[in-house]
Amino acid sequence: MAKTSRKRKEEQGTGGKRFLAGIYVRLSVEADARKNESIDTQIALAKEYIKEHKEIELFDCYIDLGKTGTHFKREGFERMMEDVRKNRIDCIIVKDLSRFGRNHIETGNYIQKIFPFMGVRFIAVSDGIDTYQMGEKTDELTMNLKNLLNEMYAKDIAAKVKSSVQIRREQGNYTGGIPPYGYIAKWKNGKKKLLIYKEAAKVVQDIYRMYLSGKGLKRIIEELYILKIHRPSTYRKTGHVFCRNGELLEQWTSATVKWILTNSVYMGRDCYTQDAIVSESIFFQTAARLENAAKRCCEQKERFKKMPVREDIFGGILYCGDCGKRMGKAVSVKKLCSGEVVSNYSYYCPDSKRLDALKCPSKSIGASALEKLVKNALQREFVLAGEHRKRLEEKRKRQTEDMENKFRWEITKCDRKLENRKRQDSEEYLKYYMGEISLQEYQKRKKENRDWMDEILERKESIKRQYHNMKREAVAEEEALKGIMEGREAFVLTKEILQILIKRIAVYQNHQIKIDLEE
Repeated sequence: MAKTSRKRKEEQGTGGKRFLAGIYVRLSVEADARKNESIDTQIALAKEYIKEHKEIELFDCYIDLGKTGTHFKREGFERMMEDVRKNRIDCIIVKDLSRFGRNHIETGNYIQKIFPFMGVRFIAVSDGIDTYQMGEKTDELTMNLKNLLNEMYAKDIAAKVKSSVQIRREQGNYTGGIPPYGYIAKWKNGKKKLLIYKEAAKVVQDIYRMYLSGKGLKRIIEELYILKIHRPSTYRKTGHVFCRNGELLEQWTSATVKWILTNSVYMGRDCYTQDAIVSESIFFQTAARLENAAKRCCEQKERFKKMPVREDIFGGILYCGDCGKRMGKAVSVKKLCSGEVVSNYSYYCPDSKRLDALKCPSKSIGASALEKLVKNALQREFVLAGEHRKRLEEKRKRQTEDMENKFRWEITKCDRKLENRKRQDSEEYLKYYMGEISLQEYQKRKKENRDWMDEILERKESIKRQYHNMKREAVAEEEALKGIMEGREAFVLTKEILQILIKRIAVYQNHQIKIDLEE
């Protein structure tokens, strides 16, 4: 019998189908010249394979540099999968299985389940794997074994790296990433040490001095901005402690100032720190003051907890009209002549308190004033716009029906689970009766079944209660919506009603607002 040509075999293996391929390449560690060469080698190998297989056409290359193979949260991989979902590619080519992934369970799941379901051909060139041409038993076993070995290799490397870092740390080497503000990392006497950078260290000392003199975090931030001192992230980009001409000056954050005030590295205690920036006495005095401030804050929160909490009905829909950010909420407590303590709510733009170029025009509005403005706007809209009212009523009706169907389905699922368990209970008894299991084992399984059924019954009752509550709330909301639409003066705004009616409220200066209604 004449030998079948290679081209003929390929046509038989793929059924004459044409493929659009994506080449996926990955490297674990950040690039240097040799590693870039490795990426190029992977791509070249895959392209050579495509040349030899005329049924495959290259669509794109997907690269993950400096990414681990132990998980699949990688930018290049996610971009490739997006192209798979959009049917742009139906073939994936890698140098070998280890480049695709080193987690044997997830890797196997993609190759044996997800890709076949999506109609994607997978090729690992060096491992000789092609899912369009592999046998069911032997090739799958080989692939699973290789995936398992790749995962074991990754774990072994991770353990060695961790051990190496620990040894270097114990030897007095700095093994962290970016040095803390005020220090620079340099090699000295064969060890990587943190050395003081005087200009930035002076800023750290000034922050401690200001805090111990009684200034709060907000005041310290103002002082740093007045002195035109770059915040640490900008300092790392520019290399300048102080702002120079043409550079953007941004204010420090409270979190950054607090991090500096609580970082023990500034005492110089760590083995990789050459010198201290602040003394132990200053650091512990600062820590004591911070602890007292935290206690006062906790006490204040406890006082607020004892007060009646008013629901924030505008949460999630209130934005600054100028910068577009969500409005912040402020609470003020006032004691009346009667002795009653009441709380008042107001909203403000957080960026209006900034000092730098990102400062937003100052604006704030009280909750009562905002509620009145929204009520008036809604009444005008719905009294005049009959067609809008009709659409809203239909939408509300659909939402209610959807919620009812959801609850009914949950109750039905509970009933089905209970029926299955009852049947299982009968089967267990039959097994005991036939002598397949002992009395002790039967009683154990019966108790487990009963406990599980009790949980399902409790869940079913809970769902029923939620369903009845939803029905009551729906009736109240319907009445409130009618009140708005008919122009009644006495109606109550709730969070639920606002979320049904309003998509977004923009707040401007002088108590001006703009309301975007739901379609």
